[in-house]
Amino acid sequence: MTTESTSAVPADEDLLTITDIIERTKKDRATIYRWIKRGIFPAGRLTGPNSRAWTRREYRDWLESRAA
Repeated sequence: MTTESTSAVPADEDLLTITDIIERTKKDRATIYRWIKRGIFPAGRLTGPNSRAWTRREYRDWLESRAA
């Protein structure tokens, strides 16, 4: 089970969109959302009714956890 982050993003923290995540992981949208559902990838935060974003830190932490 994943949880949505509702905390505010620090002003100096950039957000990555699903398109950014797709470009970085070289995986398709369905795979990313499947990973979110399975708890493999962070849920990020909803930025609108149909928009999701991740902080660079969330993405970097996920990458580091995969390398360990």
